[in-house]
Amino acid sequence: MRLHAVMLSGVLSSLSTGGLGCSDDKVGSAVPPVGAASGTSGTATGTAGTAPATAGTETTSATAGTGTGTAGMGTSPMRSQAGRSGAPAGTGAPSAGAVSSAGAGAGGATSGTGGESGAMAGASGAAAGAGGGAAASANCLMGDGDFSKAGPYKVSSKQVTIGQSGPFTLYIPDPMAANCHPIVAWGNGTTVSGGTAYRHFNERMATWGLVVAVSHDSGEASSGPRIGDGSFHKAAIDYLLAENMKMGSEFFGKLNGKAGVSGHSQGGAGGDRASDHPAVKANGNVQGSFGSAPANVAFLCLTGTEDIATESCLTSVNGAKAPAMYANYDGQSHVATLSARAAGTEQYARLLPAWFRCFLADDTKACDMFKGGEACPVCKESGWEQIFSKNY
Repeated sequence: MRLHAVMLSGVLSSLSTGGLGCSDDKVGSAVPPVGAASGTSGTATGTAGTAPATAGTETTSATAGTGTGTAGMGTSPMRSQAGRSGAPAGTGAPSAGAVSSAGAGAGGATSGTGGESGAMAGASGAAAGAGGGAAASANCLMGDGDFSKAGPYKVSSKQVTIGQSGPFTLYIPDPMAANCHPIVAWGNGTTVSGGTAYRHFNERMATWGLVVAVSHDSGEASSGPRIGDGSFHKAAIDYLLAENMKMGSEFFGKLNGKAGVSGHSQGGAGGDRASDHPAVKANGNVQGSFGSAPANVAFLCLTGTEDIATESCLTSVNGAKAPAMYANYDGQSHVATLSARAAGTEQYARLLPAWFRCFLADDTKACDMFKGGEACPVCKESGWEQIFSKNY
């Protein structure tokens, strides 16, 4: 218990110093808007069309990560607010066009003379053009829509280094089709390092055709960038967008230009902050919502009755203007999410790839799971303390 309290103190401190502060008596009760800090990617611009400087260097390691820590933020039951009574504000109200899809554009090869930072900035600028001019294919991904199991893609993993953001593990689906595959950038919880601790989420997403980039950062730095500020998520997205335009890369012409952000605890908060990246269209936050839902991004907030983010997650979803879902699993704690065998974790691993395939790949079978407000198909299943969708 003392260890959990120490880690909770550390992550709340890290969030508050980055603009996601908390009051003494209620998590997220006095929080500035998410995205107040912009992150590092794209701060320097390069000259378009010059030498194709890439935003990272690969290593040949096939296995990722160098160790794991204990989940970042302890357990503190907050059941009183969850209840099954009362329809949340805005449940089921359609909001056409709340989430825009990246259309065809003429992004081109925009890496610049500024080296790493120029290439990153170019990749960010090209994001609105959906992968450098190639139109995203509608639901070109394989799969039968049964997200309770692994998808049809084989998965390989490798480690890359992305500039000052350091090591990342990539989970790569095989085979990859042209202009087809979305990106998901993942952030670990506080004290959790490496690229394998959340393999049960990230490898599962890759089996459904998503290219997943996992930062190894543990969010414990006393100064400088940390996983909760969004800069690592953005660096991963920029790296993969640049690789999509780089001849000779295994990702060349394979990505559809759309990205999602995700992560656990502080890593989820970092995903919220990275949601202002122009390529990001969907967010799958796992027990890390301590502010408000990102604007104009489809927002899935996963929590549990024994989680510390239960109330703030509900507040975020109730305030969402874009498509959103609140999913609170009975008995799921903050720490249990590191266990692939926990009942709530299994359900999170099911919903994440479906959410991203719906909003990043126009997968109608995936989308059908979430339609209907409190009457959505997944909302009728047992195990959930409270679950509903809205604006969709």
